[in-house]
Amino acid sequence: CVCVCVCDGVCVCVYKWRMIHASLAGPMIGVGPVTAVYLATLVPLLKEDPNVTTICLSANNICEDGAEHLKAVLSVNNVITSMILGGCALGDAGARLLADGLRGNQSLQMIWLDYNSIGDAGAAALGACLRENVALRELLLGHNCIGDEGVRALATALD
Repeated sequence: CVCVCVCDGVCVCVYKWRMIHASLAGPMIGVGPVTAVYLATLVPLLKEDPNVTTICLSANNICEDGAEHLKAVLSVNNVITSMILGGCALGDAGARLLADGLRGNQSLQMIWLDYNSIGDAGAAALGACLRENVALRELLLGHNCIGDEGVRALATALD
């Protein structure tokens, strides 16, 4: 398996993936933040690459626009099993977009969304997608802004 991992702008383990996709250039090598614009260039590759099983973009401010790109990947990719998106400034809007992508996805088993300012609305969207997605086994939502209403929505989805 190959992991595309860019944490706080530093490439961790994409050497083999870059060898497969030699035309890819930019912040994946060296230091620099991954933005939604750069993520958009990765989407066509991530949609179809059978080698990438993990995507780690922690501590990159991909925001709602980046979540839109990841939604597109989740909607068609049936190989990725893990996404680590802690501290990506996703908010409720980004959580809703990821939930939309997760609805039809049957390969993702783990998604970490800690430190993303997700509130009740984002938690409710994620809870609703859990009713349809039976593959997801681990959803990390620590250090967000989820209140009682969001917790109830998640708990209801797990009943």
